[in-house]
Amino acid sequence: MGVRLTPPNPPSFFVEVLIYLCPNLSNADLVTLEKSLTCLKKLKARNYALTCQDGNCVSCEAMMPAPKLADECAQVKALMQDSFR
Repeated sequence: MGVRLTPPNPPSFFVEVLIYLCPNLSNADLVTLEKSLTCLKKLKARNYALTCQDGNCVSCEAMMPAPKLADECAQVKALMQDSFR
């Protein structure tokens, strides 16, 4: 969860999730990759922007009004726990 301040514009709020596709750089774990892909698809369906970053990382970000941040964080936490069981 974060906020961007770019005066003179009002602050903008967002939720960001970072997903590392290959946490163990020496071996590609297909089970982890499948779980990551499932999670990425669910986040994309929730209108998260997916951006490739350095280090095998995908940044997943969604802008939203401040009053919805806590609810979105709870929902994304449940989504992550479900995806990576």
